[in-house]
Amino acid sequence: MSIKDITYNIDEVTFQLKEDIDFSWLHKLGYIFAVFDQQDSGNICFGVEKEGQKKFIKYAGTRPVDYQGDPAEAVSRLKGAIPIYYELRHSSLVEILDLLFINISTYQAARTN
Repeated sequence: MSIKDITYNIDEVTFQLKEDIDFSWLHKLGYIFAVFDQQDSGNICFGVEKEGQKKFIKYAGTRPVDYQGDPAEAVSRLKGAIPIYYELRHSSLVEILDLLFINISTYQAARTN
């Protein structure tokens, strides 16, 4: 972790990013019990539980510590994966329940399950 990295503590998880992001939208989705922040894809993912249902949330548009690219490229790749994911739909794959696009300054998030 460098001096510039920002540490977040949300519910049960602690993680670092290279920038300050408002994650208040995430609380509306439920209780955060897991984080996958060591991705080099530019995505950060969360395990969220609400009313007994657990969901997987994938977020693009920020700067994870291990990501060297442009956040806008990560958003573009995640958006581009959506139609491919639907085309490859299979019972062995996790189903997309919903998509949520959030504008946070120039950043966007996509929620998938």
